[in-house]
Amino acid sequence: MRADMRVLWLHPDPAAPRGVREALHCQRCQPRQVADTECARCAEGGPLLADQFATDTATGRVPAAVAAWLARQGWHTADGPLICPNHHQGQSYRDTKPYRT
Repeated sequence: MRADMRVLWLHPDPAAPRGVREALHCQRCQPRQVADTECARCAEGGPLLADQFATDTATGRVPAAVAAWLARQGWHTADGPLICPNHHQGQSYRDTKPYRT
């Protein structure tokens, strides 16, 4: 279960339209609607997307709020596939500390 708690989830933030809420979930409490983000160059797993973000990603593109969050973490999100910070700027989004829900 500890490994589950290291996975970062992004949810739509009901308190902020077009916002993103970060969360950690155990396997038992994780959302049912899920989509993954990963680097096109190395398959580095990005955060998991939950709820409406997962549904909206079914079109093949991440929602604008998620793209903005990824860009703030150093991901390349414009013009094509997602590229992780390890390839884009030499840093990792995993250095951030999300709050727990």
